[in-house]
Amino acid sequence: MKKIGKDWKPFEIGLLLFSVIAICFSGVLCQSEILTIITSFVGTFCALLQAKGKIASQFIGIAEVILYSILSYPIKITIMGK
Repeated sequence: MKKIGKDWKPFEIGLLLFSVIAICFSGVLCQSEILTIITSFVGTFCALLQAKGKIASQFIGIAEVILYSILSYPIKITIMGK
């Protein structure tokens, strides 16, 4: 974990903090479930790590896909038809 945050610039840290605040605000405003908020955090963190070219973003991305699958499963939206 020490290598992940080693070379972050102030703009990137500010972007991450702004994203966290925006996700928290919208989560409270929309009365979202905690799993939805956590999935949003993980997805945003994954996108920032991917932009920096970190290998760890691949593993965090897998965790985000699993969380999103858990969230989406109860909806049962079909691609075609009813």
